[in-house]
Amino acid sequence: IVARVDQLAADSQKIGDAQQAYVISSGIDRPTPEQVPMLIAVVVKEGGALERELRSARAVTELKTFLESAHALERFEAQAQDHVQLGQELMAADVISVEARDALATMNSALRNIRSTEDDVTEAERMAALNQVWMAAGGAGVVWMLGLLLLVGVPRARPLPQPSSATT
Repeated sequence: IVARVDQLAADSQKIGDAQQAYVISSGIDRPTPEQVPMLIAVVVKEGGALERELRSARAVTELKTFLESAHALERFEAQAQDHVQLGQELMAADVISVEARDALATMNSALRNIRSTEDDVTEAERMAALNQVWMAAGGAGVVWMLGLLLLVGVPRARPLPQPSSATT
């Protein structure tokens, strides 16, 4: 889960970088208009696949927030591309700098919360497993001690020899 969340965070960063690049840069290194929507589609697909692996209700809620923000990012991207096609570079830059950046920030925040929540669940499961191990070890120790006590014979009191009275 951690690896997948980290990959989603890296992909979100790529989206932000690509958006900035096609608005700011010009020439050959400008990303194609299809590149950012493809990156967003990958993030949405991977995010949706992550849901069945999550173990916490809070993480599932955060994932829903992540996916809602990703869908909003798709809409903002479409708006920005419309502005670029119309030659309105400043409007596209505004959409990317404000709305898309906010959506990406929400996505990254949700990913951090998912990771934190899943880490908490993992730690709780680890502690529960350790408690079970300690209880099993303690129970085995008690049984072992009882077995030793049963094997060790308790000395019986020997009857004292009766003094023989010699009355002659």
